[in-house]
Amino acid sequence: MPLTRDDEAAALQSADAVDHRSAGAHESGEIELEPAVPKDPKDRHVPDAGVVADSEVIVTFNLDDFPPEACEPLGVAAIQPDEFLLDLNDLDREAVRAALEQQAADLHPPWTLDKLLAALAPPAFRASRTRSAPGASLRL
Repeated sequence: MPLTRDDEAAALQSADAVDHRSAGAHESGEIELEPAVPKDPKDRHVPDAGVVADSEVIVTFNLDDFPPEACEPLGVAAIQPDEFLLDLNDLDREAVRAALEQQAADLHPPWTLDKLLAALAPPAFRASRTRSAPGASLRL
């Protein structure tokens, strides 16, 4: 389903709310990140957003800038997107499959699920039909 202007406006409003709440939390002392600042100060908004959203995880390819010692004081963990998607799949395989099938169908021209997985899926999502260990593949 394509995004509408209302969807885009709502997303921008949410982002503004996170920015505002995060800034206010820093000023009031609600959130103290100093020992937990990422290596790159430009990445500071990432754990801030996680804290403000009351998230358990930060999903990023950039794990080097979010080591456990920076995330643990904030009550979040940084994980890679493939690990996150595999965890989602473990929680609700049917919902993940339905979302992927819908995404493939919404492309112009529509793609098959296999083509979408080949194009988008990280290595952990490809090939095999079972997930028996970390880094194993997705079973839809």
